[in-house]
Amino acid sequence: MKKTTKPPALPDKTETRQLKCAFTNEETLQMGRELAQCRVQAQGIAEEFDQVKATFKARQAMVDASAGVLSASINAGYELRMVRCRVEFDAKAGRKAYYAEAAPADALPLCVEDMTSEDYQVELLPDAASTKDTGYKDSEAIELWPEAGEDRGLMTVARGDVTGKWCAALSLVVGNTRLDERMGVGKHFKQRADAVKSTAERALNWIEVTLGAEVAQGFKEPIYKAIESHRERAE
Repeated sequence: MKKTTKPPALPDKTETRQLKCAFTNEETLQMGRELAQCRVQAQGIAEEFDQVKATFKARQAMVDASAGVLSASINAGYELRMVRCRVEFDAKAGRKAYYAEAAPADALPLCVEDMTSEDYQVELLPDAASTKDTGYKDSEAIELWPEAGEDRGLMTVARGDVTGKWCAALSLVVGNTRLDERMGVGKHFKQRADAVKSTAERALNWIEVTLGAEVAQGFKEPIYKAIESHRERAE
């Protein structure tokens, strides 16, 4: 009878393979922390993406708006611009004509309009010594800043004969820009100091709008000195 030979015993060995392993409490807690961090990061990325989208959307809207304005201007064939004009009055006809400031005497007017009640107000010149025939009295010229070459800043303040209220007009020249107002067009005040303050601040605002805040900064000190010097003046 033939004997069966047993296979030789194999030695143990170490091997790495993938097996199902239950998490420990510590592992579960750590993964929970990491999950929370991931969700916070995801939310931050989503918000950042929304901001980027909003920025590009705003830029697109600006471009679309500019394109719309240009398209409308091309279709219309004109645009409204601020143009310095010489105004000629025809009180008999009650009409006023606007000409380009440097237009020759025989030029056609840019437009013609009806005169308003303000247009009939008499202009009070800064050096007027008497206002007997103008409807104003107690007039005085106030220097808002020292004259330098062609540059000047003058305000004329006066009291209305009928109303007894104070008003003021400006005559300003700064470089190539100027402003000449007609007396009585602006606001009227019960107190002289209020008329001076409001009109002086209006002069400063005109400089800022016309020439910029940096230029206006250089005029603040003399203008506010003029306001202060007339604050306590007797009326």
